[in-house]
Amino acid sequence: MNGSLNAGEASAAVILDPDTWYLFKVEVVGNKVKAFIDDQLIFDFTGLKLDRGAVGFMDDGVHVHYDDARVKLMSSCNDCTLFSDDFNDGVFDRWTQISNLLGSSGAWSIENGELSSDVGSGAIFGQFDWTDYTVETSIKFPQGAGNDAGLFFRFQDEGNQYQFRVSNGLVRLVPRINGRVSNVLSAAFTINPDQWYRLKVEVKGNQAKAFIDDQLIFTVPDIAIAQGVIGFQDDGVHVHYDDVVVRLCQNNRKTVGTIEPVVKWQWNNNNQQTNGNQVIMAPVVTQANDDNNDGQINTDDIPDIIFGAFSGGNLTNSNLVILSGSDGSEILKVTDPTLAIFGEGNIAVGDIDNDGLIEIIAPAFSGGIIALEHDGTKKWVTDPSVTSDSAFGGASIADLDGDGNPEIIYGKTVINNDGTIRWNGSGQFFGSNFLTFLNAPHSVVADINLDGSPEIVAGASAYNKDGNLL
Repeated sequence: MNGSLNAGEASAAVILDPDTWYLFKVEVVGNKVKAFIDDQLIFDFTGLKLDRGAVGFMDDGVHVHYDDARVKLMSSCNDCTLFSDDFNDGVFDRWTQISNLLGSSGAWSIENGELSSDVGSGAIFGQFDWTDYTVETSIKFPQGAGNDAGLFFRFQDEGNQYQFRVSNGLVRLVPRINGRVSNVLSAAFTINPDQWYRLKVEVKGNQAKAFIDDQLIFTVPDIAIAQGVIGFQDDGVHVHYDDVVVRLCQNNRKTVGTIEPVVKWQWNNNNQQTNGNQVIMAPVVTQANDDNNDGQINTDDIPDIIFGAFSGGNLTNSNLVILSGSDGSEILKVTDPTLAIFGEGNIAVGDIDNDGLIEIIAPAFSGGIIALEHDGTKKWVTDPSVTSDSAFGGASIADLDGDGNPEIIYGKTVINNDGTIRWNGSGQFFGSNFLTFLNAPHSVVADINLDGSPEIVAGASAYNKDGNLL
């Protein structure tokens, strides 16, 4: 830090074998850091002092190779902690003291893991482009409250800020816009000496809510400052703070401008009368072709797009089509009418026979469930009775008994990976909502009772792996 090694530098013993790949990963959220090697946690610490920065590679005089570098945004959660500080490390240099800015002479110190201010001071933390967030802290007045103390939010400078302040007998929300204070909200509130209170402010868009001990005190519908940092302030009173947390609001996302999609390619199949060019089902994307000619079909190959296409108004009689994801060129079209799939159903793909290649599972036009190899040849087709309830649904693929051989589930029917029927559920429901004349069976496989084995949920019915109705 500032050109010198930090006294808090951490180390651990690891053994690295020559010519072996290792996956290094670092997760940074607020001032918390976790470091992993091959998904094994190596370091976990709080107290990161830098609040922003780039990523990169380094070596200290050794021949090293890097590959597959990725950076992912860590803001997918609804309640993501952006910053926290419990002051137990005794360090306050992450904060910016602004006593001179506010024209006061107070100072901050840390006492027994609590932040303390004596007389008239302020401190801020964060990035000035922070928009929507929740900030909360614990606060107490050891000798009781005389003058105000509390939180800054959306603080830009001395003349543009919001304050949530408490004192003995009164709590206030104070806007200061262009150096002027106006539209102050206030309410009666009694402060007991040496008692902790939890202050919290939620600010989203132009609205803010202020709480004390989770009790809503103020709602402000017209916040005039769009962004800013958080902070503490006191107006001439001895006050302690602890356990400050800033959380990212769900809708706090950087504006990236208008998204204007550009067509990369499109497929329309000019010979629509013979082979069809209309699609009603949702396509499936996976690797179905050995693009790099390495003798394998895996994630190193270009993803392909799989769907059924039909002609005119004959929605149900569809040909299986596979297109290259790179340019839309046709890899495969199955025109054999005996292998036609039901165009209003849905496709599932997976390696059901453990040969390293995908199979394609779909309701068959002639009835039943059909399995096709990745090259379009028929693997098997079930008895037509499997889709007697409806062919408008789609299959699921799961290893129900854990023997390494996947099963295919359609509605309340389970099919072995060779196309034979394992069992047909006795329940009334089969995964359709019955709200239209077009029933569409879909099933979900999950361990819903946490017994270590998967169950099948088909509409309002649930079965164990052996077909017993739960």
